[in-house]
Amino acid sequence: EGPLEEQIKLLLDQVSIAPEFYDFALDYLRKQNVKESESRNAIWGTQERAYTLCLKKLDGIIDMRAAKEISEEEYNAKKVELVKEKERLEGILNGVGKRADEWLQVADDVLTFARDVKNKFESTTDPKVKHHLLSVLGSNFILKDRKLTLDMEKVIFAVQTVAEIVKTTGSGFEPPNKLATKRKTDVLASASLTLLRNSYLIGIK
Repeated sequence: EGPLEEQIKLLLDQVSIAPEFYDFALDYLRKQNVKESESRNAIWGTQERAYTLCLKKLDGIIDMRAAKEISEEEYNAKKVELVKEKERLEGILNGVGKRADEWLQVADDVLTFARDVKNKFESTTDPKVKHHLLSVLGSNFILKDRKLTLDMEKVIFAVQTVAEIVKTTGSGFEPPNKLATKRKTDVLASASLTLLRNSYLIGIK
């Protein structure tokens, strides 16, 4: 158990971030959320107009069929096509709304996990808590020749990348120069896209 826990602690070290960096990262992601809001509002507006037009077309073919301007075969064919388009647009609109509600909260949850996970793991004796914390890191855990390996979750891997660059820009949180600050910002930009793409992650607090 002792050697295994030491390996786990090394894994946790790879994703751990300092509280000061947590504040820095979350501030950056909040600013990104402003840009994300502009993007999703544009997408929403375009798709909402397309959805309204689709509904009008559906109403139109119903009126045309009622007036016997088109045959039943023509009506059924157009209806199937328009219903599929309506469902597709509803999926896009629902997705945009979910993206708006969840992505920043997910980013906060992941960064909070990275900030607190090592301390939580070391301060508890409850195996269930330790198991849960480890399970958030990834899946496909294999213990072979007394070595632990796993497939790390993409969203956790993004934080690992951030943690690595912070640790290589000098001692302490304060960057020694503007280049180091730019490197941190560049890595956060890349990681934020991963957080966006993996906004389904839940239950990690």
